[in-house]
Amino acid sequence: MAQNIKVSLFGQFRIQTGDKQLDSASMRSNQLVKLLAYLLIYRNKKIALEEFIETLWEDGVDNPAGALKNLIYRLRNALKTLGDEKYILTSKGSYCWNSEIPVEIDAEIFEGKCRKAQMFNGPLQEKILMYEEALGYYQGNFLAEFFMESWMIALSTFYRSLYLTMTKELARLYNKNNCFDKLEKLTIKALEQDNLDEELHYWAIKGLIGQNKLNLALEHYDEACKLLYKNLGIHQSEYLGQVYQELMSLQNVKDLSLEDICKDIDEKEEMGAFFCEYGTFKEIYRLEARRIARFGTSEYLLLLTIKVMWDQEQGKKKMENYKKSIEEVLNRSLRMGDVVANYSMLQYVVLLQACSYETGTLVAERIVQKFKEKCPDPQVCLFYQLKEMEAKSPYSC
Repeated sequence: MAQNIKVSLFGQFRIQTGDKQLDSASMRSNQLVKLLAYLLIYRNKKIALEEFIETLWEDGVDNPAGALKNLIYRLRNALKTLGDEKYILTSKGSYCWNSEIPVEIDAEIFEGKCRKAQMFNGPLQEKILMYEEALGYYQGNFLAEFFMESWMIALSTFYRSLYLTMTKELARLYNKNNCFDKLEKLTIKALEQDNLDEELHYWAIKGLIGQNKLNLALEHYDEACKLLYKNLGIHQSEYLGQVYQELMSLQNVKDLSLEDICKDIDEKEEMGAFFCEYGTFKEIYRLEARRIARFGTSEYLLLLTIKVMWDQEQGKKKMENYKKSIEEVLNRSLRMGDVVANYSMLQYVVLLQACSYETGTLVAERIVQKFKEKCPDPQVCLFYQLKEMEAKSPYSC
């Protein structure tokens, strides 16, 4: 009886039996690897020649029947490395894997162990071990070499989604069982697969908090906020909002002197316009609205918008350069008390303190002129809108 064939589809493709193996490197042909992987994944059915041709040559090929026949011949020769069994069978108009040769595929084992772990209702520690065993099979994206091919997209997405779901479920179990070191390592690894998943960032920060690594937790929170804002336009997610409140409450547990607090909040960088996240900008704006209601001062809100005439997707690199240019112009053109935030991909809001409409207009015109000098591209323009801040009714004293 033929030995079991063990197949790895996560990460780099590999097929082995006993001490003999084939992998992507030794096969030296993506088409051979693709053909073998397809045969193994759909080993329980006869695969028509047309299906193979459509899968292997999405853009078409001259003499497809001949090309497929030649590829099958080469694959049979390559499989002789594993043994003399007839691995591929031929029937009229189709090929299939020999059902008498048993196959174990890591992806299928992973899926089965995931379902078993999710349905288990026994002791917490035993459930954790089942989740750990299942996740141990996921060693990278499903057939990473071919993840962009149409026949692969659904499978790759399914297994990646299952991996992320299992990771979050195990994160909850680790948190419940106070396994904070494991929680940190688990989620940091998962973030390599999807660094825009808010919940993964939440659990990574929870893992750091549980180990009393509060400074690292705060750093991770700041980086996560910047990442999500830059890529998704999210200022602060529900998950990160929750963990931020927890961080703040823990930061205040230790009694500090006024000198300690001053050292902590003092600005370390060179003075100039104050650049901040939009969430912080909103809080400053609300505070200033109360202040001008009390003292009767005048302040203005300036909105700067970069308008582009070309396709934004094609010009993503250009837009990054223009963002850098406008920030340099703002830093040189504004005063130390002015506050700046990036509102959207190509928009900035500025809070002009102790400013009249005429002065605000001069500042805006100066910024537009300097930006034009720095970026003379006729397909890019900078526009501005200026509006006086509305004072909030002061609380009665």
